[in-house]
Amino acid sequence: VDEIAPHLPRELDFVAEAANCRRCAKTFERWPDVVVPEVFDEATSARVLTMSWEPGVNGTRKDEIRDELGLDPTAVAALVSTAFAFLTFHDGHVHCDPHA
Repeated sequence: VDEIAPHLPRELDFVAEAANCRRCAKTFERWPDVVVPEVFDEATSARVLTMSWEPGVNGTRKDEIRDELGLDPTAVAALVSTAFAFLTFHDGHVHCDPHA
C-alpha cells in the first residue's frame, strides 16, 4: 500500500488517462489492425472518462476470437504483443494496465 498510495491519485485521474489514450492513438494511427477508442473531451473530467464504444470480444476468449470475429487467436496475440512492445521500446510509453 505504501508504494501504491503516492501514485493512486494519478491513476484515478481520467484527464491524464484521456491524454494517454490520445498518445496511444497517435502512436498507432498508421496501424490498421489496432483500434484506440476516441476520447470525448467534452464529456471527460478527472472523475469520468468517456470514449467511443469499439465492438469486440475479451482477449482471453480464443473461441470467440476465432468463431465470432473470424480471426486467428495466435495472430491476435502476436499483434497485441508487438503493439505493446512497440509502444514501450519505440515510443517509450509503458502502459501498465492493458484492458482485455
